[in-house]
Amino acid sequence: MEIHPRRNYLIVGEKKIELVDLQKGAQRYRTMLRDSTGKTIPLSSFKKGQWVFVRGFRLLDGRIAAREIYQLPGMVTGKDVGKYPFFKDVPGWEPVPTTP
Repeated sequence: MEIHPRRNYLIVGEKKIELVDLQKGAQRYRTMLRDSTGKTIPLSSFKKGQWVFVRGFRLLDGRIAAREIYQLPGMVTGKDVGKYPFFKDVPGWEPVPTTP
């Protein structure tokens, strides 16, 4: 994994992963960045070479728009998947609190 914070993207498995920052009406949505326990973490917590789980959607040009990115403790094999609820449960996309 490579991180490009100034340009709001990561390279994961040779795919460009775009961080989302979307305004829909009065709500603003951003890519949810979390550790393996589901706790919100800053982009600066991610380091080159770490394992991550990305949930999002593919854009027409092949990039991935990330809805959520989870930092993993390492490679997660089939027997360990059950330890991490985010592999099977899709949380609601939480709007970012806005300041008036």
